[in-house]
Amino acid sequence: MPPASASMKCGTLCALYLNLRELTSCGGMSDYDPDINHRIWQVVALIPRGTVATYGDVARQAGMAGAARRVGRALRCLPPDTRIPWHRVVGAPGKISLPENSASCVTQRERLQAEGVEIRASNRLDLGRYRWRP
Repeated sequence: MPPASASMKCGTLCALYLNLRELTSCGGMSDYDPDINHRIWQVVALIPRGTVATYGDVARQAGMAGAARRVGRALRCLPPDTRIPWHRVVGAPGKISLPENSASCVTQRERLQAEGVEIRASNRLDLGRYRWRP
């Protein structure tokens, strides 16, 4: 779990980014665990502009090492108008994980580029340069 000081900052950021009362379901309720999702969203809210984290990085920071896929499920539960910067989370090889040319992939690529992240061919980026290291 993030340190207490980070948790306080995370909670404040998440409150700004997301109204949890409006989030009542995510496909199936099995994917919506408010405690786990909230911890994941707290970590994602801390990723600075112009940097990225992998799904595994987020899982580790949320105290769930090895749960990268769970991070993906939590991010899919976000409402379309969320202000949590989901676009800053990428796959382990430094690649956008969404289906190429899907609307979400295009949105993620555009948002990252607007923050100064250089996206190379095949939706890859340089993790050595852009990876968030808290």
